[in-house]
Amino acid sequence: MALQGTIYINKTMIGYWSAQRVVGEPGEVCTYKCEVGMFSSEHYSGSKKEFMLDHHYDNGAASLASHILSKAEEL
Repeated sequence: MALQGTIYINKTMIGYWSAQRVVGEPGEVCTYKCEVGMFSSEHYSGSKKEFMLDHHYDNGAASLASHILSKAEEL
C-alpha cells in the first residue's frame, strides 16, 4: 500500500510526502518507508527527508499523514 500527498500554499506547490508500507498487513502495526520533500520557491531548491515509521493500520490514512509530517518536522 502507498499513500501520498502534496502540500500547497494557494496555487504554489511547496512540498510532497509519501509512505510505502514495507512490513505488516491491515489490522497490524505496519512499518512504512516515508519521504517528505519541501521546496524553496525563491531558489527552486529544497530538502528531502527519508525515514521509517511504525503506524497501526487501523488508525487510518489521515492519522498516518499527520504522523509523517510530525516526524519530518522533528528530523
